[in-house]
Amino acid sequence: MPESTRKRVFVNPFSVSAASFNVADAEGMRPRHLLQMRACDYHGEETIEYRGEALAITDVSRGGRGEFVRLTCSQKVADDG
Repeated sequence: MPESTRKRVFVNPFSVSAASFNVADAEGMRPRHLLQMRACDYHGEETIEYRGEALAITDVSRGGRGEFVRLTCSQKVADDG
């Protein structure tokens, strides 16, 4: 099992789009944040802690000239059934 490490990086928050919401909802997830960060700070992590919430990274998109990535960070929806 890989060792968990923490690092602090700068991010720019964006609004979650309706398309991102629909994709995550279909997977039983609720998108919470869309964060942009420098590509050199992202190394394929699958989880993130943002504002005290542990979230899954459900989508990664590269933008511009590849200098930045945008991470859709989602929370598992409780299964009430």
